[in-house]
Amino acid sequence: MVGGALHYASLRLIKDRCQETNEFALQYLQLIKHVSDSRKVDVLELQGQLQKSQHDRAALEESKNSAEAKLQVALEEMERLRATSQQQIQEYRTSLGLAS
Repeated sequence: MVGGALHYASLRLIKDRCQETNEFALQYLQLIKHVSDSRKVDVLELQGQLQKSQHDRAALEESKNSAEAKLQVALEEMERLRATSQQQIQEYRTSLGLAS
């Protein structure tokens, strides 16, 4: 038996070198299997890297959204303080007779 990897061999080669031909066919099949397996490993590694990148991106997006929310709260607080300060200044001016 030569195997499916060898699609042609002369009758004399099969007869005289059957063992060597079988070994060659087996080595060829193993090589093809290793090449195929390495592609699968590469794909699995790339999938893992992609999933990690997507996870990292989601974490960064969440962090960005959190920072933006905190910034918005801080801006609103600053605006409230500014409005309160303006109101107090206006009250002081009025009480001092300096209203504009």
